[in-house]
Amino acid sequence: MADRVSLFRAGVAGLALMRLAPDGSSAAIGVVLRALHHTLERPEPLEPFLERDPGAGYHEWALTYDQPGNPVIALEERVMVPLLDRLPPGDAIDVAAGTGRHASRLAAMGHRVLAIDASPAMLAGLRGRPGIETAVADLAALPRPAASADLVVCSLALTHVPVLEPAVRELARVVRPNGRVIVSDVHPLIVALGGQAFYRTGEGAMRFVRNHVHWTSDYLAAFKAADLAVDACHEPRLRAASGVPHFMEAPGAVEDAAGRIAFDGLPGVIVWELTQREASRSV
Repeated sequence: MADRVSLFRAGVAGLALMRLAPDGSSAAIGVVLRALHHTLERPEPLEPFLERDPGAGYHEWALTYDQPGNPVIALEERVMVPLLDRLPPGDAIDVAAGTGRHASRLAAMGHRVLAIDASPAMLAGLRGRPGIETAVADLAALPRPAASADLVVCSLALTHVPVLEPAVRELARVVRPNGRVIVSDVHPLIVALGGQAFYRTGEGAMRFVRNHVHWTSDYLAAFKAADLAVDACHEPRLRAASGVPHFMEAPGAVEDAAGRIAFDGLPGVIVWELTQREASRSV
């Protein structure tokens, strides 16, 4: 029986065939069929995906998280960086800050930044950085007073919570009236297609932290309940020519080609620009 990595790659090839079925060229269909055959016939050792809770998973992932090639981060930053660059300096909270991609950028722009993450290992590289304080805390229980920030950023984290509303209420609670909240997440379409937070440990073992499917209507309901007004929603697409075709590394050009066809043009990330129109009721 094929291992789970091969099954995932076979599923990607299946998605590519579904998208090609109406009017795809014979040449493209042939590429995907060769990839499917190559994936299922190539012998590989059994390597199941082992699930980790967010705390344990990000503790393991911290050593390799900043390595280049993470397609979700690459796609997210195409939207997030311009959004953050145009905001005036103020009091900023980076929730689920991870290794501090956004916290470091905000501090360099003159913001007074508090970086919060549930994983001490993720925050380790930020400690002592000018303009950045750190705190270990869950994103649903932020260690800050109500209405204490001009800007709250939460990046690629809400997908890990089973229910959005408690965490979104916390984001709204700590931002001042008319303050900004910017949320990015893995797009629900990708999560529904099996896109989990896959990573390898320092020893090379495959792991994942579970992503939960939150449809657009779920986000909208949570934002409304927290008194957050939606200013804009961005859904950057994966493009075959962009170098961000796939949500899992593939060992060869044949499987890479199937991945490009499968995901080309699909939204990979969702980014919300929000404003706190009134003080949050959660104090």
